[in-house]
Amino acid sequence: MPSSAPASFAIKNRGTGGVVITKVLPRPAGLDSQNEEVTFLNRGPLAVPMAGWVLRDASGKTWNLGSLDTLDPGASGRVQRRGMALNLNDDGDSLSLIAPDGTVVDSFSYGSSQEGVGIETGH
Repeated sequence: MPSSAPASFAIKNRGTGGVVITKVLPRPAGLDSQNEEVTFLNRGPLAVPMAGWVLRDASGKTWNLGSLDTLDPGASGRVQRRGMALNLNDDGDSLSLIAPDGTVVDSFSYGSSQEGVGIETGH
């Protein structure tokens, strides 16, 4: 006689861990090419190795996020431009956070910026 209990299914973890963009600084004090920065937060329950992750802008230029190493649950990390190709446009841009498998896991657009003032994403 078949069981009437509901079947259980394993849920495949895509490895994104809930990493989101939390803040961008497109107009830092000093050189944009060195000091622009983006802050990320792991809102998920698992540690996320950041090797292979990238931040991409509307023009397709990227920042490699491997310098963050691993983001533990609840941990945040910050990446500065340090000469990478993507520049955070002072008058607005669109950013996508891309996992190693090519999945866009978060995105954010802003319209303007002020020198030295970070833009909170609300994510």
